[in-house]
Amino acid sequence: GARALQPAAALRLGRLVLPASTRLLSVKTVKVPSMGDSISEGTVVDIAHPVGSHFGAEEVVASVETDKVTIDVRSTEAGTMSKWHAEVGATVIVGSDFYDMQAGAAPAADAPAPAKPAAAPAA
Repeated sequence: GARALQPAAALRLGRLVLPASTRLLSVKTVKVPSMGDSISEGTVVDIAHPVGSHFGAEEVVASVETDKVTIDVRSTEAGTMSKWHAEVGATVIVGSDFYDMQAGAAPAADAPAPAKPAAAPAA
């Protein structure tokens, strides 16, 4: 009996550790946005940023179609896509988890970075 409890305790500790490390990476879960009065759900028709891709603030990350209109879902801030909670063809409900992102600027591996300091002296 006591041996069965030890693995369960280890699993519980594992679950506590993962969210703590996730917070250190600034991972945020973004909800399905409001799509207008009386619209409570829609169908994902396009995912513009697959997991691992970087996007800027206000960039379209997905499109959701309702019976009335197709909505471009825009990011609230720059980041990297970590996980989608829905796929193309899935029905999503306003306020439900839509995607996870790691907030922040593009990875340092981007080569065009020297162009930004060149513009800075002009300011």
